[in-house]
Amino acid sequence: MKTATTPNAATGSFYCGLVAANFYETWAFYTEQLDFRTWSETDNLVLLVHESGAQIGIMRHETNEQHSELVSATDGRGLWFSLNVFDLDAVYERLCAASVPVVQPLKSVPRSVRFFVVRDPCGVLIRVAAAQAASLIWEAESGEAENPKDDAGVGELQLGFSK
Repeated sequence: MKTATTPNAATGSFYCGLVAANFYETWAFYTEQLDFRTWSETDNLVLLVHESGAQIGIMRHETNEQHSELVSATDGRGLWFSLNVFDLDAVYERLCAASVPVVQPLKSVPRSVRFFVVRDPCGVLIRVAAAQAASLIWEAESGEAENPKDDAGVGELQLGFSK
């Protein structure tokens, strides 16, 4: 597995965690396919960071070390992630070549971002989008387009939940 010495500027920010029945497969998916790096690991938990600042924890299911709510693995229902990347086309081509399950092929939405959707080994959908386009839309919607700021937040992993 790829190892990172420390997380970047996103340390201390909100990040998500998955309880995985297929712990090693899920860990490998995020490191080998989505370029996350292992920051910390134990027998039952890994913390991963991405060059964009995104962070995720993956916990082995059915261990005695966790809260009762975290014993059962997720089946991917009612949850999705969004990951903004800097070279969307290269990531898409690499994931397709690796036979990662693509749920939504690369798509351009007028006045929105270019993106595609893949499924991780836990069944969670991951919307992978172009970071620069996401930043431009944020600036346009927030009224900050006239006052450019640094892109420190671009690329963070975002969460979505459904009822």
